[in-house]
Amino acid sequence: MRQLGEQLRLVEIEVSDPTLVDDLIESLRAAQFIVARTGTKTVDARFGWPLREDAARLELDLYLRVWCAKNWGARAIRVD
Repeated sequence: MRQLGEQLRLVEIEVSDPTLVDDLIESLRAAQFIVARTGTKTVDARFGWPLREDAARLELDLYLRVWCAKNWGARAIRVD
């Protein structure tokens, strides 16, 4: 996780299936994340609110677990 300014954090996420990247982007945007596709299987996500780094990691991990549960067989992981 890299810090951007005082409040926002940028996190790289890798998705196991490139056909699901757009779905992950939509899901994260609906949860108020700022998201940009950076590759065929990767996105950068930024929190739209201030969080401590440990809280930010937990928050993102929870969103990714829910998304994976909705997309059976898919994996989405933080790339540290």
